[in-house]
Amino acid sequence: APSTICVSFWYQTTANINLSIRSYVSGTSNIIPGFVAADSHGNDWSYARATLTGGNAFRIAIEAKFTGFDNQQAEARLDDITFSSGACSYVCDFTEFERCGYVQDAEKSQVAWSLSNGGVASFFSLDLPLVDHTTNSRDGRYAYFDVYKKVPGTSGRLESEVFVANGGQKCLQFYMNTAKNTTATLRVHARQKRTGTLSQRFESVGYAGNSWQIKEVQFDN
Repeated sequence: APSTICVSFWYQTTANINLSIRSYVSGTSNIIPGFVAADSHGNDWSYARATLTGGNAFRIAIEAKFTGFDNQQAEARLDDITFSSGACSYVCDFTEFERCGYVQDAEKSQVAWSLSNGGVASFFSLDLPLVDHTTNSRDGRYAYFDVYKKVPGTSGRLESEVFVANGGQKCLQFYMNTAKNTTATLRVHARQKRTGTLSQRFESVGYAGNSWQIKEVQFDN
């Protein structure tokens, strides 16, 4: 019977490098893609996960492919590769921000997303939730975007790790909470990795309730 594992790792890639991770059964040509990253991801380390399947025994192939021209410099770096049984879980409760696989898009952000909890919000009298959704307590953390005293048009963008489309629909589920007097807009986009094209899949404008509300966004391949 096929077996499934989750491989997680940190990586850096410069321009003109494609990094891919695949699984294959020895002695066959059946190669199953699990993760592909193309071009530069900057100087910061990025976190990624991939669910790989194979037979009772299979190999993992990690390949870095140079796509540039002669005499161009390009590098790919890997660190902290770990394996665990079963499919990868993409649940993020913001306990460990980096391990969620989300990074700040510095080029498109004037204000960074931050982490807080109800204890901090109460102590400093911030207009933030007093409890998180995961634990329903003041100790649970959540991500927030604050535009207090910021000019209109100020934005902050989080980008997820790369997800590989292996067929079928994908559903993003999250809980959101907004301040009573907010005029901010929350959007969810899908970015095509090869072209960089963004397509909007969700939008919430202004006040949407100060209790945690569930939202779902469907993604087609």
